[in-house]
Amino acid sequence: MKEYQDYRWGYYVDLGEDQYIRAGLEIVLGIFLLWLAWHKRHDHKTTHMICPQCESVFPVGEFQDGKCPNDGTPMEPMDGYYDRHPERRGKPLTENKT
Repeated sequence: MKEYQDYRWGYYVDLGEDQYIRAGLEIVLGIFLLWLAWHKRHDHKTTHMICPQCESVFPVGEFQDGKCPNDGTPMEPMDGYYDRHPERRGKPLTENKT
């Protein structure tokens, strides 16, 4: 085994063949953990909900109990809203101004 010593910083680096395999596995593990953190952060779920009564749009975390803060109507996910309510397709949606 070869060893490298740097006197300026006071550390030893082992340059054996096993260290290259370990370093490669650590890089792969690090890339996997970064991907996992990104994937968990961007979970691709519905991020906005809409009130069918007043047509206000809210992010998921801004209301409680699944009801609209304005009028108490149960909220619906934005995904497929116009498929469920085709009569409202031409009307513009109002956004939450909080």
